[in-house]
Amino acid sequence: MKNYRLFNFIAIAVATFLLSSCLKDNDDQRIPGALFTMVNGYTDANAVVYYADGGPLQSPYYPLDFKSYSQVGLFTGARKIAISSEYNNVLVDTTVTIKDSTIYTSFVYGNKSKAIQVITTDKINKDIKNTESGLRFFNFAEGTDQVTLQIGSQTSPTEWTNRAKETQNSATAHQGFIAQKKWNLYCYC
Repeated sequence: MKNYRLFNFIAIAVATFLLSSCLKDNDDQRIPGALFTMVNGYTDANAVVYYADGGPLQSPYYPLDFKSYSQVGLFTGARKIAISSEYNNVLVDTTVTIKDSTIYTSFVYGNKSKAIQVITTDKINKDIKNTESGLRFFNFAEGTDQVTLQIGSQTSPTEWTNRAKETQNSATAHQGFIAQKKWNLYCYC
């Protein structure tokens, strides 16, 4: 019986030593990644599913509804971002190089004749004061060529005047946030 107790004591001591040695490693290095926001403005499907390198970014059972958005983390490197409608046909795809600690937004819009995806890099505008808001404007409207955005009685920035429908080049050129006076937005529906 004494040998049995001695064996148990030694086994527990050895197990404690072995398991506690795993706690001392410094293997807590951060994995490089980026934040990826997906916005669905595609009019000819109730919902879409985003894919990165063939793997879904959200559950296909819970696709991204029309007029909604979602966010996920992405690993760095070249990623093929594809978007399919609820019937699994690929609407549009593009390859983008994801950089560490960067925020991206993908907008999908258009209709059956032409689905379009633009991907922007979101950067904080450090010139925005505490009394201002940072806004940006993209023209994804169907059935109109040019649009001007005016907020209240404020004069519209030139970047928001007579904006043609967006392309990847125009979205990249206007992806920055513009400082605007804080205002109240009321929606009467």
